[in-house]
Amino acid sequence: MHNPEISVPELPSFDIKTPLYRAVIVFCVVLCLTPLLQTLAPRILGFLPALAGLVFVAALRILNGRWPPQNRLYITLALATGSLAAFSSLWSIDPGFALERALKIAALLCGGYALFTALRLNIAWPRFLYGAFPLALLGAGVLCAVELWSHGLLYRIWRDVDISSYNPSVANRAVVSFALLLLPTLGFLRLSSCGLVQKRLLQCAFLAVSIAIALTTQSQSAHMVLIVAGLFWLAFPVFSNSKTAQLALITSVSLGIILSPWLVQLLYSGLAGEVHTLPWFADAYAADRLEIWDFVARKALENPLYGFGLEATRHIKHFDTAMLYTPLDHVLHPHNAVLQIWIEFGAIGALGLCAAVTAILRHIFKLDKQAGPVCLAAFMAGFVAACISYGLWQGWWLGLFSLLAALCGHLARNSKKTAS
Repeated sequence: MHNPEISVPELPSFDIKTPLYRAVIVFCVVLCLTPLLQTLAPRILGFLPALAGLVFVAALRILNGRWPPQNRLYITLALATGSLAAFSSLWSIDPGFALERALKIAALLCGGYALFTALRLNIAWPRFLYGAFPLALLGAGVLCAVELWSHGLLYRIWRDVDISSYNPSVANRAVVSFALLLLPTLGFLRLSSCGLVQKRLLQCAFLAVSIAIALTTQSQSAHMVLIVAGLFWLAFPVFSNSKTAQLALITSVSLGIILSPWLVQLLYSGLAGEVHTLPWFADAYAADRLEIWDFVARKALENPLYGFGLEATRHIKHFDTAMLYTPLDHVLHPHNAVLQIWIEFGAIGALGLCAAVTAILRHIFKLDKQAGPVCLAAFMAGFVAACISYGLWQGWWLGLFSLLAALCGHLARNSKKTAS
């Protein structure tokens, strides 16, 4: 049942006389600190956004006497994902481990849902939120740039590591997080009370920091995020005005998901040898990834209906591979969210993913010209990043996606409120 929206009296930005608004301010402070904290310790995303959401929603329930309004799409996706992960323990290679991981995933999804519903509340949000969060992400970007340009100065001091032993890839998580949060943060900046000149200066600062990071980072995932986000941000008017374009995007993504076990085998046989020596692709270990995708896809097709259970690749000791590019015949995760769904949950999971993507995109296409471009760009950039980089169930990765969804949800709710 859809609860009535919680209404908090319009209060001055820093009026902390009421416990309810003190809770709002504390929540906003934690939210604004998150970009800086995750730059120094990316794994904090694995619990801080979820914990902040859960504590804040619980405080609202105690202080206001109501639960926040529910978002049916989000809660359906969260429950379906958690349930499928738990049920896969029935056929997984290591049932106990799969069930334990499923419970952790469910906890993170619940926390992410709490964060999303909290930021969707129809309350008088303190104005500092819209100025402080962009400044925090800008500071996070500056830290990333400094680390990359100084060859990990802060990291080496903190870990007592010699410069010859420093690996720039340790900054990749923070860089990818910065890239994914960039557009929603610029959406927050648009809502701030800063003057036009101040906003333009901050936008220029974000551009300069983004360029500095892009020129020095070893994270090709971050490059792809920036490219994909920019393209879909620009292309939103096409999708919002054309049902044909919407259908084409949904169909393309869905076909890519369904056919991915076969497509990656074709890519491996046709491209691995070519990209192995190309500079940008070689730095991204593209041939290695293609070989991993190839042997994971072939294994997934050995049990195509329901797969091998949660975290299957972690427990498969030896895959069938000639090891032409990657030196190992085993892997913790496929570095591809779609293939991970296929090998863990088979066609059942792939069809579920298609349904989820379709529902999310259809919802995004209904948004206005303020929130729509940001949400579409963030979703597609996140989807592409998930398909070329980290393990889908890593805590910090799920936490980052939860934070991204919550920020976009806030922008969509604010845009709807302004329009009405």
